[in-house]
Amino acid sequence: MSSRFEYEFQKLMEHEQVADPQVFSQVGDFDEVPIYSRYSQLGFLDGLSFAEKNRELILAAVRQMDRIHQHFGGPVPAGSTILRMVAVSSWAVEDEQSWQWRCGDGTTEFVAPYLWLCDLSHPNLANFRVHRPRSRQAAIVAEVVDSARYQVFEDRPPEYMPDCPVRVYVTRTEQLPLLPIAED
Repeated sequence: MSSRFEYEFQKLMEHEQVADPQVFSQVGDFDEVPIYSRYSQLGFLDGLSFAEKNRELILAAVRQMDRIHQHFGGPVPAGSTILRMVAVSSWAVEDEQSWQWRCGDGTTEFVAPYLWLCDLSHPNLANFRVHRPRSRQAAIVAEVVDSARYQVFEDRPPEYMPDCPVRVYVTRTEQLPLLPIAED
């Protein structure tokens, strides 16, 4: 899962202060930290299609999630309540001509990968559940990651965009026992 842009992404994550896995050691209820904050930071991806740029962004976030996972000892220890995943968002795109929202597919706009973490024992997360993937957006993310090492889930889409999840999650397969999965 290497990339010809690993050096550039490492520098970007250092700039965004997310390169050090220790940053992700503690969380109140949950947090999601972007791997970039401005489109201008992604100039090193010029020359690629949006689909290719988004593939590289998702892979960079997953590689960082792996570094974080390794930093904290690999397999999830028994009794652990800290969950660390990648959340890919920004699927909803506003049409500039009609001012209507549509669900994007990552071919015309950047997606936004986040390093997502939570403490499942926190009362605010009592009802947190991920859902089995059904959307085109989850399929797009699943095409990027290795299905033997990672699982893809999504949240339920809002009522005003019933086919567009707000987040598509990527988690390491060994974290599945910790993950609250909704019974759809």
